[in-house]
Amino acid sequence: MKFFLHLVFVLVVISCAVGFYLQSSGHPMADTFIGAGISGLFFLWMPFFIYHRWKNRSVSDYMLTKESIEKMNDYKKTK
Repeated sequence: MKFFLHLVFVLVVISCAVGFYLQSSGHPMADTFIGAGISGLFFLWMPFFIYHRWKNRSVSDYMLTKESIEKMNDYKKTK
């Protein structure tokens, strides 16, 4: 997964860089390269990155529940 994320990120950066380089010379495909890079970043790389970072975590650990509030209050009392 890390290799895939690195590969896609490098391809996105290269696509945007080529697009900006071509834009300076007035090439008509410049906007296509920039758009493909930005689209790849948001529709391909970002969902896979979020999945990779959250795949083994429990969402309940980050939710504010009655038990977590009690833990925080107990911790404050011991300090």
